[in-house]
Amino acid sequence: MAGLTRASWTAPRRAAGCRWACKCSTPTSSTAPRAFELVNIYEDENVYVNKFGFERPSARETNGDVRFTMRNEVWRERTIGRGDRWELSGYDWGSWNAAFGPRGGDGLPRPLWDGKSGKIDKEVLDHWKKYDLRRVLERDWDTLGPKLRGKIHIWVGDADTYFLNNAVHLLDHFLKTAKPAYEGKITFAPGEDHNYSGISEADMMKEMAAAIAKAKPK
Repeated sequence: MAGLTRASWTAPRRAAGCRWACKCSTPTSSTAPRAFELVNIYEDENVYVNKFGFERPSARETNGDVRFTMRNEVWRERTIGRGDRWELSGYDWGSWNAAFGPRGGDGLPRPLWDGKSGKIDKEVLDHWKKYDLRRVLERDWDTLGPKLRGKIHIWVGDADTYFLNNAVHLLDHFLKTAKPAYEGKITFAPGEDHNYSGISEADMMKEMAAAIAKAKPK
């Protein structure tokens, strides 16, 4: 599997059956929900305001200048969403909520947070835990580790526009100490943003071909 932004973060078992599990640039929150951009949904109380009482950024320039905040971005989705509901916008936050969150009594996606206040609904967290890649890998590494050996390859800009490098650092922290060793690679590019790609398509195909040839039964 290969791709931008999402790759196969929620499918470690499916990836384990491949000879080349994933190549990903600009991954989306590979260890969400602990680093859902700048939100830790397990510990934070509000997505709009951080623990220091300041508006939480959602996007930045590589020099650190804030493009817009969580409140700005989600309120745009509220404008688009049916009934002033950001979770029905069909845009980024709405789509992630629909993919990873539970359904409400009306059959529609239950919002992770209140659109007006930003307060996180802690009752839905157990459902979101199923999509916390780092948590799943750490919990099931005895089984998944041997199957994923040499199959995880990630490149990310360390000044990612949407702070996604934070999630990859958490994943990297686990994988560096995982036993058995994962034998893949995670590359952080200083000063690079969300558009960073650490490898050309041609070189990626060469690496994939070499890995497949090496794994081919003799």
